Amino acid sequence: MKTLNDLKLLPPETVGKTPRIVLTGNCELLIEQHRGLYSYDTHLIRVRTNRGLVTVTGEKMTIVYFGARDLLISGRITGICLESDQPC
Repeated sequence: MKTLNDLKLLPPETVGKTPRIVLTGNCELLIEQHRGLYSYDTHLIRVRTNRGLVTVTGEKMTIVYFGARDLLISGRITGICLESDQPC
């Protein structure tokens, strides 16, 4: 029996554990399906995902919301890097 994910009817981030990263301008970043914080300060935030570490650099960054699945960062975001060795 095939699942919805097998049929590719829905985007993978809505069905499984695939992280979704949404940048709004350079002031707000939403990370969905995270696995917790690795490190945090106002210039560097590193977040665990099942695809690797997401490193966010910037100035005056704060974590506005930290939930079981979602994480919202605000501040002046200057860079985002995914450190992963997993294939797409």
